[in-house]
Amino acid sequence: MIDKASWTSRPEKEIAYESRIEALERDLARSRDLASLGEAAAALAHEIKNPLAAISAPLQIIRERLAGNDELRDVVQEVISEVQRLDALVRRLLVLSKPWNPKKERSDLLEIVQRVFALSQAEPAFARVRLRLQSAAPVSAPVDAALFEQVLWNLIQNAAEAMPEGGEVRVTCEEGLRAVTLRVADNGPGIPPAIQARLFKPFFTTKPGGSGLGLAISRKIMEAHGGFIRISSEQGRGTEVVLGLPKGEVQ
Repeated sequence: MIDKASWTSRPEKEIAYESRIEALERDLARSRDLASLGEAAAALAHEIKNPLAAISAPLQIIRERLAGNDELRDVVQEVISEVQRLDALVRRLLVLSKPWNPKKERSDLLEIVQRVFALSQAEPAFARVRLRLQSAAPVSAPVDAALFEQVLWNLIQNAAEAMPEGGEVRVTCEEGLRAVTLRVADNGPGIPPAIQARLFKPFFTTKPGGSGLGLAISRKIMEAHGGFIRISSEQGRGTEVVLGLPKGEVQ
């Protein structure tokens, strides 16, 4: 006699296996997207970078020769600023286009957090934002300090810009047996669910004038360290970003 219950029930291992396959398929699709982006970035850099340099140098000469005409100098300066913005975009594309080999050294993550907090003091976006470091004991991990600082800066800047009326950004470090976790949480407006799925897509941005590369680069940095970055958010209750790093020895 056939057990009818078996028709509708499925072994947990089978469900977990299928979920794992779906996750691997998503990772593969994302890897293909990044590979295509890398090829496009290399081509764009080659075609755009040299012309930008050729445009920028004469414009700076023209600006200096317009010393007696403030109005025209301002116009030329605006053009120079846009050229510099495009140059910065090309440089960031190159970051995504090349494989990375971080220069990892065992570093105190709390010191990196404190450096980023100190840098933020001069930025207008943080004028009404309180930064809190909730961990007291030293937490260390093998990282490329400059790259990890770039990730952290991008995250707290995003949080501050999401709270123009003011708020709080809390950073917490936790040390486990095999991994270190760093959490960046804010009490801002949160991120709509429809947007959350697209946050790491290159060129996707909700900021006027934004490049949409900050989170894509941050994820590449974390993955190059053997770690991860995850974002969870609830509208009206803020956003939390979790960074995970292995505690393994420096390679």
